[in-house]
Amino acid sequence: MLEKRKIVVGGLTLITLGILLLLSNLGIYALAKSWPILLILVGVLAIFRNMKELSGWLISTAGVIFLITENDWININKISVYMLPLLIIVLGVLLIFRKRQKKSN
Repeated sequence: MLEKRKIVVGGLTLITLGILLLLSNLGIYALAKSWPILLILVGVLAIFRNMKELSGWLISTAGVIFLITENDWININKISVYMLPLLIIVLGVLLIFRKRQKKSN
């Protein structure tokens, strides 16, 4: 079952990459501004493998942030003042919940 899943995931990854390259070459979609989609895809695939693994969530989040900034949907300079404090808060919350989960097991 796991082997079948890996084949499907690999195939979907190649199909997505091929579609993005084709659309970029046709001038329909700018791949130069959408490379973070690949980060999001890798992160989502990692999340599907193991929901509790933090790396998939971090890669997906980084991809979303890069996608937003590359396409100028949000001016990151205005909100960057809040990013470090929020990151520290989120990391603290994650540490607390991980400790509780380990104690309950």
